[in-house]
Amino acid sequence: MEVDLRIEVGYDERSEEALRTALAAARVLRRDYGIYAYVVPSQLWTHDPLYPGVDVPRIYINHKLVMAGKVPGVEELVDHVIAYLWNRGSDAEIRGVAVNPVPRVGDAAPAATV
Repeated sequence: MEVDLRIEVGYDERSEEALRTALAAARVLRRDYGIYAYVVPSQLWTHDPLYPGVDVPRIYINHKLVMAGKVPGVEELVDHVIAYLWNRGSDAEIRGVAVNPVPRVGDAAPAATV
């Protein structure tokens, strides 16, 4: 199963910490749950730390905003991803079609059947 974690960051320490947290959460999701989480940072070039109208960092799970202006903990972000996938289901389940996962580098090769 795959999930996209898009993070909009600014020029502040909270944004950098949120990016490090997302990368750590992606490792936990892959190692413990077999979920490939792709972290996609997006720099907001117009973000001014003194301008109160923009809450950064903003974290999206599969294009759905789940957090803004807050740095989550690793477990909190992992819980958000799992809750999102649990409530939404995988793309294959939503379409009603069984889809084989795409093999990635480092995955075990499937056993040959006769």
